[in-house]
Amino acid sequence: PSPIGPLDLIQPAATLWVGNGGAGTLSVDGASFMQLARLNFGAGLGDGAGLFSGLGTRVELVGSGSGDQTQRLIVGNSGAAGLTVAAGAVLDTSGQYANCLLQFHYCDSFVGTLAGDTAGLTVTGASSLVRIGSQLFVGHPGYSPSAGVAGGTVNASVQVLAGAELRTDRAQIGTRQWQATNTGAERSKASVLVSGAGSRWVSVGGPTWDAATGAVYEPGSGILTANDPLAEARIDVLDGGQIRVEGRSGVYNYLALTRGGGRSEMTISGTGSNVEFIGDAGSFEVGQRGGGSASLLMSSGGEVRGVWYISVGRDGTAGEMTLTGAATRILATGTASAAANGSQTNTLFDIGRSSSGVVKVLDGARIELRATGVAQNGPQLSLGRGAGSSGTLEISGAGSVVSLSAASVLAGGGLGEAVNPLVRVGRDGMGSLTISAGGKLLVDGQAVSTEEHTRSTSFFIGGTSGTLPGGQGVARVSGAGSELAVGGSDAYIGIAHGPQTTGHLTIEQQALVSSTSMTVGRAGGVGLLRLDEARLNLAGQQTGANLSGANLSIGNAGGSGTVTMDRGSVVTIMNLGSSGASLNIGGSRFYPLGTGSLLLSGGSQIDLIAAPGQATVSIGREGS
Repeated sequence: PSPIGPLDLIQPAATLWVGNGGAGTLSVDGASFMQLARLNFGAGLGDGAGLFSGLGTRVELVGSGSGDQTQRLIVGNSGAAGLTVAAGAVLDTSGQYANCLLQFHYCDSFVGTLAGDTAGLTVTGASSLVRIGSQLFVGHPGYSPSAGVAGGTVNASVQVLAGAELRTDRAQIGTRQWQATNTGAERSKASVLVSGAGSRWVSVGGPTWDAATGAVYEPGSGILTANDPLAEARIDVLDGGQIRVEGRSGVYNYLALTRGGGRSEMTISGTGSNVEFIGDAGSFEVGQRGGGSASLLMSSGGEVRGVWYISVGRDGTAGEMTLTGAATRILATGTASAAANGSQTNTLFDIGRSSSGVVKVLDGARIELRATGVAQNGPQLSLGRGAGSSGTLEISGAGSVVSLSAASVLAGGGLGEAVNPLVRVGRDGMGSLTISAGGKLLVDGQAVSTEEHTRSTSFFIGGTSGTLPGGQGVARVSGAGSELAVGGSDAYIGIAHGPQTTGHLTIEQQALVSSTSMTVGRAGGVGLLRLDEARLNLAGQQTGANLSGANLSIGNAGGSGTVTMDRGSVVTIMNLGSSGASLNIGGSRFYPLGTGSLLLSGGSQIDLIAAPGQATVSIGREGS
């Protein structure tokens, strides 16, 4: 053993090897201070262990990033290694950083560097801190003829426990094989555990250099996982632990599960356990790109909050997200600046974006997308974004809610008013929505709509545009207490809205759907609405665009629509305002032409309620 303490060791140009070709241990305690260029545990098939412990104990690694000072911390380098920072000690690799901003100077840190390594880093106890500058790589499957195991696996883990803190600029969990000497068969198994009240992993970002030009730039704050087809990554946030992404201004900041074809799994579970995004353009992507897959399980009060953009399944990587249990919640309130995203943007959620994605909200869990400021968009939810994509959303169980809301920011509306929410089930690809057993999807647009500055609150099932080809959407609302509610300014539900679209909506078993207006089959779309022992309420009057009253239109603007009602189903179309209430089959006042069909059976009925002379039924208005 090599204890250091209570005296100090200050050798800023030196490298210390612990367990190089044999067994070695390093202990720093007693409020000692140690400063080195580089520290390496477990090399040359050796076994290296370290323990830094006690309040006031501090270890700094300050290497220049070149020559024999390349990389600052190595835990596992063709060997077995473990490092623990405990009881208030501090390990800091982020200081004296100027040389690290020179091109091809590498000041990163590794836990598990070569295939065949077994390596671990543990930070435990209140006030204990590991601060990593540049990047932290966990589980790098390196190999060369002189180091590592051909076709082997690196097993690497990081644990943040009992109120400790890990602080990184950026991190990769399960890295790619980037060495020319790799055989292509090396694997990575990497994990991070953040557990216990007060335990947290904070990503803070910071400058680095561009590999092509050497220019210094800010790539943002972030964590990515499974960056190789043979990488497996796992992150667990449990029992009050936290991951916090502190976003840099003017750039994207991220938590990206699977970027590069591997497999990622993440769990957020327990009261107080959370992932929090602050600052600009925070994105959480469950399956980002490059193939492979990713999954996220949230339970028992786990939370995600402050995020701007969420995707589940994107760009060839499949994604799955499950939220279960009361108090489990995603609260998306973040924004992206014009500098980061090209325009000021409110929160967005894509399920299946040029890939396949599945989201389940169960047993009282909630997803809330909120906008309270002005941007080019209101909150948006898209299922099946991009041709060939598929997105599935299931909301099931009493108290299970997905909601989108936008607040007004300009009394009376106008040019500077906010924008209302938009939902698209089958935007360009396939979209599937199921609401059952008391689940609810609530869309509330409070931005004021005027004739000059329309602010629609829109929900599409199949397509989104009256002129551009769209996708295929299927939605089912089933069971007592289950509800799809689209409310606020100019509330609209479009089923098969646009060329080459199809849309099906089934409302059954005492479920409820509500809006102001609904169209079934528009502008070349083919739509079907089926009610079976259920209710559809259409109420109110638009204040923007065409000022229409509550209405149900079946086949308009060249679209084709079919509505069937059975087993005592009721459609109520009510507006006591000046634009009245209407039922239109085969074209409408504002959108003539179309083919519509309506079949009522089993004691079903349609009630039109309007001021005297303002209730109208139109059949075949320049259509059929």
